[in-house]
Amino acid sequence: MGEIEVFVPVASAEFRDIGLARRGEVRTLGFLWNDKPNGDILLRTLEKLLKDKLGVSNTIFRKKPFASSGAPEDVIEELSGKSDLVILAVGDCGSCTSWLIHDAVELEKRGTPTVSILTDEFSSLGKMEAQALSMPRLPTVIIPHPVGGIKEREVEDKAKKALGEILKAMKGE
Repeated sequence: MGEIEVFVPVASAEFRDIGLARRGEVRTLGFLWNDKPNGDILLRTLEKLLKDKLGVSNTIFRKKPFASSGAPEDVIEELSGKSDLVILAVGDCGSCTSWLIHDAVELEKRGTPTVSILTDEFSSLGKMEAQALSMPRLPTVIIPHPVGGIKEREVEDKAKKALGEILKAMKGE
């Protein structure tokens, strides 16, 4: 009888931690909306709350054309070049969560701190995606699912309830 060679189809995985961008004073706050329903209301509410709380007067608000793709290079470049921190929203489905994390990692690599907002239904996907992209400590804030399909007042309430966690994440806590 001849020899049979058996291959195990499981690859070993090595995860790195390339580190986060340095957090500091926030004078200009960026917002990246991935075009998911009510994500703009969530971010605009946070914009108002953070302006009051932090005394930030400069904000940049940008929208991606599609939730299930990366932000255009010019948007990433502008936010990275002009913002001291960018808040991204909202990861509330599979592909949009993955791309939201990709965008956040790209900003962090360019030296711009981020906070990504995910719903609880997709938080584990976001964490796995960040780890796979070598940023396991990427700051995320988890809010209750859903964001889309609910009343504006409910979205505003979710933003208000998340404010404390967002402030902690902004500081890297």
